[in-house]
Amino acid sequence: MDFKTLFSRSTIAHVCMVSAVILLGLGFAQFDIGWGLVSWGLSLGVYGYLLGAE
Repeated sequence: MDFKTLFSRSTIAHVCMVSAVILLGLGFAQFDIGWGLVSWGLSLGVYGYLLGAE
């Protein structure tokens, strides 16, 4: 992997979305594990929708 493909716009967007999904799920799971799982599923659904629309 070279520098250009590693830091391309698409790769950075995927890293940001995956980290947002993980951090959102963990943040809500601190309050209640059910809310953490729901937020994880919802954010993964939005990520999948955006990936399909790409």
